[in-house]
Amino acid sequence: MSAHLYPGIRSLHLVLDTPYDLIRTEDIRDDWRSVKIWYSNTSGFSLASAQTLTSPTLSTTIPNLEVASTYYVRYAFISALDPDTYTVSAELSAIVLDESS
Repeated sequence: MSAHLYPGIRSLHLVLDTPYDLIRTEDIRDDWRSVKIWYSNTSGFSLASAQTLTSPTLSTTIPNLEVASTYYVRYAFISALDPDTYTVSAELSAIVLDESS
């Protein structure tokens, strides 16, 4: 799972690469239905204490964040076949920009 986290004005923008099947590595995963995103301004946060959002696309804006703060983000692809089983990504981080940036 490869991803890029970009700073925005009072937001962050998470862009995920197209997910490919682990067995048929040339095939795009046809079972994913959404991406679950956890975020916090605490490094090493627990998923239970984080804010969450769910996105139906591979490109998501996380809005309404505190300016000049570092946020930490983790994500997982949610499968239509088994939505309760997923692999959570490593933590990404970026600093939120203010309007004058």
